[in-house]
Amino acid sequence: MRTVFFLGNKRSGTTFAVTVLNAHRKIFIAPEADIVWALYCRERGLPLKPHPDDGPAGLARTLATYAAQLDDADAGPRVFERVLHAMAVSSGKDWDELALVGDKKPVQQTDPDIFEFTLRQWPDARFIHIPRHPRAAIGSMQDRAASNLHFMEPWKRSTEALLDFWVRNERRVMQYKEAGRAPILTIPFHALVAEPAAKWGEVLDFLDLEPDAQMDAEIAKTARAPDRRYVDRPIPMSEAANEIVRQLDLQLAVD
Repeated sequence: MRTVFFLGNKRSGTTFAVTVLNAHRKIFIAPEADIVWALYCRERGLPLKPHPDDGPAGLARTLATYAAQLDDADAGPRVFERVLHAMAVSSGKDWDELALVGDKKPVQQTDPDIFEFTLRQWPDARFIHIPRHPRAAIGSMQDRAASNLHFMEPWKRSTEALLDFWVRNERRVMQYKEAGRAPILTIPFHALVAEPAAKWGEVLDFLDLEPDAQMDAEIAKTARAPDRRYVDRPIPMSEAANEIVRQLDLQLAVD
């Protein structure tokens, strides 16, 4: 079975993307299950604590149900597939019909150590990169962090620190692409919203999958008006952030 992972930053549209992709009868992507991180920690003999750039919610949910599988003596991909099998079936998916599985943890999987671990364990893996303009991504982080939910702690940083965090992750993905380390498809979030038919077609081509009526229905259902909440968000842009925005042609809103 083929695998797909996500790279980049949180609050950039990956949850939206996974909702659409999971409507496809041949795809199951776990919603932030931290399976790769747990397997990485297990291989290194590290305690199963949250990734330094992440909150505890995803890992805690997975360990609450699948701790025994993750402690099994079996290694990497087989444990990954075993846990995903249980998650997929519990969500109503037909495992025998699936062609593609994955887990969505874009910041973790952009971490160089986790990226290398992933390539070693799943050498044929493909990666989807959905960058979003930093004003929108950071504004969304700040709005969510204001809710005071415990798993938002990593986002309770200064605006400058969050911008540096965004730049770091986007630079890493761009470096991976430039080095040709793995197949990586970059589709900016604004383009995915503005041109859904064309851009989702690119995604399916990248994943070697045919269109699916259920996925088409989900795309139509999630159609949205341009989001202008963050156009005037007072986030001072650094030179490094502006350069990435230019290189990736990121836009704040789509007319």
